[in-house]
Amino acid sequence: MAVPNLEKEMRKAIVQSRKRLLLVLLPFCLFVAGYSITAAVSSGGWYLNDDTGLSFTPVQHSYGFYSGLRWSVTIVGAIMALICHCWKFYKLCVVFAIIVVIFNPIIVIDMLKGTWEFANVLAFWMFLTAPANLWPDRWM
Repeated sequence: MAVPNLEKEMRKAIVQSRKRLLLVLLPFCLFVAGYSITAAVSSGGWYLNDDTGLSFTPVQHSYGFYSGLRWSVTIVGAIMALICHCWKFYKLCVVFAIIVVIFNPIIVIDMLKGTWEFANVLAFWMFLTAPANLWPDRWM
């Protein structure tokens, strides 16, 4: 009779530890999501000029901004991919692994600006929604 109770307690302990881990990772995921969307939407914009009317001005961030983006996405993405793999969320693991490869700061991948904007938006949505999809109450 004690064995089923022990199994229930073990399952409860596993769920609690996974919740704690996700709560620790949540601020990092939100930071990376904010960083990614900032890079995606700040590629330029239209504004009203006094002389010529409507004009477009691209925003140029520094090399350090994009380097920080690459490092933060790579580090947090690799941790999320590892967690997804350990918890058997293989589809999320593959998406995070692709994001890590694209944003890798050591072996730099050159892409067009529009492709980078798409990659930044993809990273934004993944880091924003993945902790909720990994929350233990959703699948246990």
